[in-house]
Amino acid sequence: MVFSAVLMLGVFGAVAQPRKIQEASSLNYYGIDFSSVRVIAAGESAYDFIDVFGKINQLVIMEPEKYNLRKAFRKEIGKIDLSTVGALNEKTDPETLKMYSGSHRLSEKTIAQKVTEYQIPDKEGIGVVLIAEQLDKPGGAATYHVVFFDLATREIVLSKWVAGKAGGFGLRNYWARSVYRVLSKWSYPKVGKN
Repeated sequence: MVFSAVLMLGVFGAVAQPRKIQEASSLNYYGIDFSSVRVIAAGESAYDFIDVFGKINQLVIMEPEKYNLRKAFRKEIGKIDLSTVGALNEKTDPETLKMYSGSHRLSEKTIAQKVTEYQIPDKEGIGVVLIAEQLDKPGGAATYHVVFFDLATREIVLSKWVAGKAGGFGLRNYWARSVYRVLSKWSYPKVGKN
């Protein structure tokens, strides 16, 4: 009985990929969608941020060892396509991007709607995208939803809210650090929680 109890604790204390992710031979990565993000109390202009969103997205290509998607998600990465989020990020509304106080949260309904609207040509497999929620300068951190979805149906397989501490010199590096930290500490939910 003691052995059974220990075994059960081992199972329920483990982390696991949802079944659809487990069964996928690889994941397609579609970048960081900043189009619904809010920047809290930062001194830089909205246009400075819109410019830097593309530069942050390029880091997975420019520095693949540091921004290691395969290591973070424990899956082969079949494709990296930043074009969809790139087009959306360039159209971010500068009038609504910045807030001087408060906080901003994205609902699961909003996230699901965004995924259905992505102009992604791929129709098979599992895609993953980071949807940026807020860049909080006073708090020195950013929040994201890491979203895995079925490319054929656009059904969300897993959506997990995560936060990453920002830091570093310059606008790009400061907020890119939050992405690095999210990828570095990524874990799938506990068994039974996904």
